[in-house]
Amino acid sequence: MHEIHEPEGKRFARFLLASTVVLLLGWSTWLIVRQAPTDAATTLATELEASSQPTPSSSESVHGTSQNGTRLDTADRLADARWVDGPFGAARGRRFRYAMSSSTEFGLHAAASTTATATSGSDKARIAFEGESTITIEDRDERSVLVTLVTEKFRFVDTSAENAGLEEFARAMRAPTRIRLDVAGRPTGLAFRDDVSSECRDFVRNAVSLFFYGAGREGSGTWRDEPRFETEESDATGRYRASWVALTPSEDRSRYDRTKREYIAMNAAVRSVPPHDLCGHTTLTFDRSLHWLESAVIDEQVSMQTPELEVRIATITTASVRLIEASTADGEELTSLSSVPDSAFEAPGGEGQSGELTPRERLAQLAREYEGKRVDDMLGALRDALAQHGIDSQEAYDAWRRLGEFLEVHPELCGELVRMIESGGATGDFGGMLISALGAAGNDAAQNALATLSTSNSLPSEAHQHAIVASHQVATPNATLLESLRGTLEQSGEFSGTVGASALAFGTLSGRSGDKLTNGKSPLETLLALENSAARGGWLDTWLEALGNVGTAAVFDTLVRYCTHTDEGLRAVAVRVLGRNPDPRVIDVLSSRVQVETSDVARQALADALGDRPTGVADELLRGLARDRSVAVQWRAITQLGKRSEVLENVTLLRTLAASPELDAEVQKLVRELLDAIDKRN
Repeated sequence: MHEIHEPEGKRFARFLLASTVVLLLGWSTWLIVRQAPTDAATTLATELEASSQPTPSSSESVHGTSQNGTRLDTADRLADARWVDGPFGAARGRRFRYAMSSSTEFGLHAAASTTATATSGSDKARIAFEGESTITIEDRDERSVLVTLVTEKFRFVDTSAENAGLEEFARAMRAPTRIRLDVAGRPTGLAFRDDVSSECRDFVRNAVSLFFYGAGREGSGTWRDEPRFETEESDATGRYRASWVALTPSEDRSRYDRTKREYIAMNAAVRSVPPHDLCGHTTLTFDRSLHWLESAVIDEQVSMQTPELEVRIATITTASVRLIEASTADGEELTSLSSVPDSAFEAPGGEGQSGELTPRERLAQLAREYEGKRVDDMLGALRDALAQHGIDSQEAYDAWRRLGEFLEVHPELCGELVRMIESGGATGDFGGMLISALGAAGNDAAQNALATLSTSNSLPSEAHQHAIVASHQVATPNATLLESLRGTLEQSGEFSGTVGASALAFGTLSGRSGDKLTNGKSPLETLLALENSAARGGWLDTWLEALGNVGTAAVFDTLVRYCTHTDEGLRAVAVRVLGRNPDPRVIDVLSSRVQVETSDVARQALADALGDRPTGVADELLRGLARDRSVAVQWRAITQLGKRSEVLENVTLLRTLAASPELDAEVQKLVRELLDAIDKRN
């Protein structure tokens, strides 16, 4: 059965969409979705003006008056008595207008390299913008400061992106965003307008990180007098540690050099913190009479290991914000801290944020994209792509993806596809991709269609299996689909390809639904209860694989029980799928099995399982298995070590083995090939 694979370039784009909302200034989230062809020769420069001008206020130039060019003393012109003598201590009613600009390049480089240099070619992109932003201090008390950020102008320059969608981001920047700070200057919450999408919220979240820093003293917000200090702060990537060095101060300014050290919590799309390197610094200047940020000059680089690809993503960002006007919001009604409930604020940083559209936002976006399109257009594009380019092509993948998205918007057409397939109007690769597109659509109508196709008497077993495999894509399975799979499993006698496919799909979907089925059990309880039936039918190994597909700690104990089964084949399956389980106890179980397991088959599976675990103990155990008495076990362990070349000890062992005269000739050849690949990446 042919599976639909994303081309390499598409996997890169999808990974960036999921995890490089994560990168330093996060603009890549929307850029990757709308990335222009790399041979585009035109420069995009779209200026989007605010729909209204800033409210008139009494103002003073930061750099001097128009009459004499001398600096104004504003210390006695604070709008309110509540202020703090510190870097973010300005009083209620003060307003600051900034010129800001930013340029970020990002791309791929070899996984073993830690130099943050964006690559050239089609996997490289750039986003640059400039504009003006106004910050108004709405209120403050002894613990918090409430400010509003509005951007009146926004201009994208020299950007590798299409024009579509830029207006949405400009609207988000124009809309007032309320920001709650602690008195030290760190954002503690962001309140967005309801019509700002989650994707745009990350865009704004990154803009916020240009203006606010934890420069003040903890608890009081006053100026720090120590020459060096450490802080924890957040951006759209997540939470990080930073080191600060005070530069030579002047009477009216305080200056600092701030360096990011390491990320300690990541965007939810990435979950655990991957290996990464941070370079560069930010230079900050605070006006001691205005009690606020005067300028920030950012020159920072990030190199981050991807969890899916054996490469690193690199970003190079240069940005600046410069105060151009300080004023007082005369005669305006300001918002009080007490009038904005805690529930209105979201986390200011990327930790806990997924960067993904909500289902409602996604559907609205797709409806706009496919407005006026017909199902015949989608089907014709898929047929043409298959005929001209083949099933493994980028063109076929794009046509399949668009058909799935079209069916998300038009669920009423799923039944039409079922009738086409059942009548023989869609066979071969074309029919298989139509079925798979139903799984990609994933709505109730598409799931009902898959349930129908998986048991249709008018279709061959191959089509049944296509429909079952397509159901793995469904994020929230409905009762019809789950009951269909359950029926196939409970009514089966002997094992068949359809039974095996159903078991694996039911395992995957069991981890995504806790709803009760008509038998009164949850899908997972139903799957666990199939153990005896699987034993009688001779498909316990497939049942264990299905448990592995559940992907939760709820199956940990059952898998551990089979790690000591008398059948070495079942032991091998159990330990291999256990390696993918998120339960933290897994590594202890695998470690103990390495010590006592005697079967070569099961020890090979142990090497595979350890390859799925985080670095640390797993690497130590793999290095031991690389010297196993069995050549087959050595091969598996060494293969896994080659995939974990970021661990220095693993590469050191491979170099030792490459020179060992006692190593099997074929294994030694493998070691040298792995080292050649590692050296090329370096």
